[in-house]
Amino acid sequence: AAPTVFERMPGLTFIVQSPVADAGTLYEATNHMLASFNQEAQSMSAETFAQHKVALASQINRPHQNLAKASSFLWDELMQGYERFDRRQQLTAALDALTLDEWRAFYAARFASTPGRSLLVFQPGAREPRHDVLAPLRSVVDRTDFQALHRLRHYP
Repeated sequence: AAPTVFERMPGLTFIVQSPVADAGTLYEATNHMLASFNQEAQSMSAETFAQHKVALASQINRPHQNLAKASSFLWDELMQGYERFDRRQQLTAALDALTLDEWRAFYAARFASTPGRSLLVFQPGAREPRHDVLAPLRSVVDRTDFQALHRLRHYP
């Protein structure tokens, strides 16, 4: 799993593969894992939450390891519209202001139930996907039709 930002839209990316499970089963297991973590989130102590915030702030503000990573970071800042190169400061300030109750509510609304906004990309491989799990999802068959539905985005 990895945090992802695409056009300033935050999200999570899961890249999962299995020699025995099909895409539908993996999708179902991922949603179950996210919902199950909600129990831990709802019972998390203030002290544990504070420790997680400190660790995340440390990760956000970690110095670049080399010039290539620093350059990549700066280009990423520009691509996301942070022309003052202050994304780290903004993230740290937002994290400092975040309360445990706010985080619990956010997690419950965004991850504890079946996601309302998600993108599932899969290669079925040798296993036919479970259609009972994937059937409720809207498939993108035609790229032009998808782009017409989402005109707010710029597509090359």
